Amino acid sequence: MNVFLRPTAAPILPLLVFSWLVFSASFYFAGLANLPSHSANLRGPPVDQSDFSTLAVEMKTGRLLLSRGDGPSAYRVNVIRRGGSAGVPVAVESRGENGGEVSIVDARVPLPLDLNSMVKDNAWLRFAGWQVGLHPQTFWNLTLSSPDLSADLRQLQVVGLVANGGGTIKVGEPTGPMEILINGVFIIEVPDQAPVEVAGVAVVPEDWMVEDDMAWFGERGTGWHIEISEGGSAKIITSTQ
Repeated sequence: MNVFLRPTAAPILPLLVFSWLVFSASFYFAGLANLPSHSANLRGPPVDQSDFSTLAVEMKTGRLLLSRGDGPSAYRVNVIRRGGSAGVPVAVESRGENGGEVSIVDARVPLPLDLNSMVKDNAWLRFAGWQVGLHPQTFWNLTLSSPDLSADLRQLQVVGLVANGGGTIKVGEPTGPMEILINGVFIIEVPDQAPVEVAGVAVVPEDWMVEDDMAWFGERGTGWHIEISEGGSAKIITSTQ
């Protein structure tokens, strides 16, 4: 007796769906320009055509990474394509007597009336956070707000910093008296021989001078001055840079 084996139908549809998901996820994380999520990235004007000196980034949720940027733009913002709740970043630019200002905010917050018609929140576009790059030729006055901040300022020219939330901050050699205001809980990395003074609740290296609520290293009033607001705290660590 002859026995014929009927070929079993392969699960074509599930395989197609799985393959589509894999390729889609790969393209998404690669940040290809033709994907909708790519439009969430921001590019500021060329640094030689801008007069920006003040930048504020406001994040209620998500991670904020800030460091030196590449390319000619005064600033850039790339979304971090991982699971999260951060929304689409929006740049609100303004100019006054003291130069230009840029505010990077979530599209879900109330925007100026002239932006409401152009920028809309998209519930399908949610990210782990934003990656901000700043041009190193600009002298920046920064206000950074995020529950998870990682700011590397060592290759930037910073004249002032307000940090809200929590995370880590790395600073380079000061070029003179420089102010940092801390609202939250942060780890601050400073060069091991840089003059630094801290006012408020802080953990500092053992070889620093401590008096009442002040601690310092080097000549006071010549370098980084870190002011920690009530309810905040900082841990100061040093490193060779």
